[in-house]
Amino acid sequence: MANVKVYSKSKHGNTNIVPNFKVKEFASKDGANTIKIDLELAFILQAIRSICGSTTINSGYRTASHNKRVGGASNSYHLYGRAADIKCSNANLDTICNVANSLGVLGIIKYSTFVHIDTRISKYHANNKGTRLSYGRNAIAYGGVVLKSGSTGWQVGIVQFKLARLEYSSVGTVDGIAGAKFDKAVREFQAKNGLDVDGKVGTNTWAKLFN
Repeated sequence: MANVKVYSKSKHGNTNIVPNFKVKEFASKDGANTIKIDLELAFILQAIRSICGSTTINSGYRTASHNKRVGGASNSYHLYGRAADIKCSNANLDTICNVANSLGVLGIIKYSTFVHIDTRISKYHANNKGTRLSYGRNAIAYGGVVLKSGSTGWQVGIVQFKLARLEYSSVGTVDGIAGAKFDKAVREFQAKNGLDVDGKVGTNTWAKLFN
């Protein structure tokens, strides 16, 4: 389900990929001009920031040479723009992990000073020693805007992401654009969970998804 886009740091560095993150914040630390970013990851980080406060990306995309230099795994999600190591101003590491778990993130690794987030599609929740961990959940507050066909933005992306992780494959690409596939997947989720089936994500549908 990854939706990786390729950017140029020189051309797009100051462009906001989501409201509070610029393309350059995901750049490889070796100064490479190419930056790969999974839109799913950007939507996740925006949601985490809205809950946990100012969020710093310690490491986002990595070139192969930089990944090798810092001792990254040969198949690291950083190589594909699908991972970020983060810390937040208003939340400790456990809270960040719990929020990510509530959002449906399957790749969460807790280090001593940061949390690794990635967009893998099989669950791996652990610490940096490889010990599997079970994270709690944090209620994700409803933003007050009904999301429906025609809506756009990172909130749409997070709903798409969560539905995809709940195996509603009909939602299609996680791109922050609500269209016919968004409507279909939301209706399927609503029908399965005893909600009014209208294809709109309002208070009740959001609560069932994220709380």
